[in-house]
Amino acid sequence: MTRLTTCIAFCLLTSTTLLSACTLERSAPNIQSADFEQFYRAHGAEQVLGAPVGERFIIDESLSMRCYVGGCLQHHAGRELGGRITLSPLPAEMRQLQPPAAHSVDTSGLLFRETGHSVQGTFRRYFQKHGGVRFFGYPLGPASARNDHQLEQRFERAVLIWDNSLPADQSVHLEPVGKFIYANLTDKTESDLTANSDAAAESSPASAAIAAFVQAHGGRVVFGEPLSQPGAAADGLIEQVFTNVVIVADAHAPEGARLRPLGILGYGHADAAQPPSDVPGAAYFPSTGHNVLVAFKTYYDLHGGESIFGAPITEAFVENGALTQYFENLALVWRRDSGDREIPGVAPKKLGLAYSQEIFSTLAMQPAAAPKSADAGFAVHAWATLPFALPHDKQEINVLVMDLQSHPIAGATASLELDTSQGATRLLLAETGPDGRTSVAFPVSMVGEGMPMANYRVRVEVGSARGTVAKSFNIQYLDSR
Repeated sequence: MTRLTTCIAFCLLTSTTLLSACTLERSAPNIQSADFEQFYRAHGAEQVLGAPVGERFIIDESLSMRCYVGGCLQHHAGRELGGRITLSPLPAEMRQLQPPAAHSVDTSGLLFRETGHSVQGTFRRYFQKHGGVRFFGYPLGPASARNDHQLEQRFERAVLIWDNSLPADQSVHLEPVGKFIYANLTDKTESDLTANSDAAAESSPASAAIAAFVQAHGGRVVFGEPLSQPGAAADGLIEQVFTNVVIVADAHAPEGARLRPLGILGYGHADAAQPPSDVPGAAYFPSTGHNVLVAFKTYYDLHGGESIFGAPITEAFVENGALTQYFENLALVWRRDSGDREIPGVAPKKLGLAYSQEIFSTLAMQPAAAPKSADAGFAVHAWATLPFALPHDKQEINVLVMDLQSHPIAGATASLELDTSQGATRLLLAETGPDGRTSVAFPVSMVGEGMPMANYRVRVEVGSARGTVAKSFNIQYLDSR
């Protein structure tokens, strides 16, 4: 999207300017600087909004902006002093309102009937302390897990992140959407904005290769939001996880980085070749013997083609109520109510999120790095359905047993050893099926009251060989304080 197109869209979003006046230019150094500074300090300054990003700039004579890491401030010249500065709305693609859960009214948190969602626990305390609905806007959905150690909750003007790896007084912070907004409005790349401020690890050659790959291929439109910083994977490579893909730094790749084949890893195999389809507009790939329907092919071509997606490994089929097709590196879904602006209904499947939750992430690793005992000859993969569970939830532990060539093992016996406040409790699982999978469900309350984390071990036997993997999941106590 060009700077002018983005600017026009932003003007429409804010409904404060005329299209004919929507031009982007730097403001004079002192325009509204005092107002911005006063508002910035009143709302927590760098502790909340983060450091300034780039230059102040004006949209037209009535609207100017100043961006910080956590969001952008808008200065509305025609408003009275108390409402002159507001936090900018999130970009439209980040502001999708989720419907409230059917037949449920949450009374344990701060409920907003305007959207049907509430703000609870740590998020509530942070929300109320730093300006509430006047600053953040209304909640657009409930708190949800984004990976195994983070929760997020989206509001009209900000995304709050809770990170259990940080100290308690720093665990809640804003998603750095200010960088994204500023980059889109000024034709700068996000790597330009972070080059001098990110950690040294992020400035390594591997991280630079990943950043360049993201920039060269359209960034978040296809890849989704970053779920991690670049870091070492179990196979020794540097990778960064996004909602839909995983990018790996690879000196042998033409661009110095490549995509992990999440389509193959997530689906598990490539389907048998099919003859060319007689569906109008369908494209046939002789290399794998699969057809791609016209909507998927249009999206495919628009967003990088085979160099990004790889070749198709399935035909289109219905999965979880949505038309889905897997490619080597990612998957596409079609739903009537979602999708790309240019191709309505089509959007990437969130395979990167599944990878981050370790549903199939270990399949990407070399066999020697898979969690296994020294003499087992097989790998054990385990994950919790709810990485963040509430005390009244029902948790399910899933187990996948595979040989060292990543083939599922049927008939393996497994048990779960769960640490509780009363000591360890052992649960038996059914034998693994033909897909190598089994699972066991139990109430979270079994862990015991007040425990923030539940540790567990899955023990597997295949014949006389044994293997064990240790994992954990978080328990959230969303009180109303």
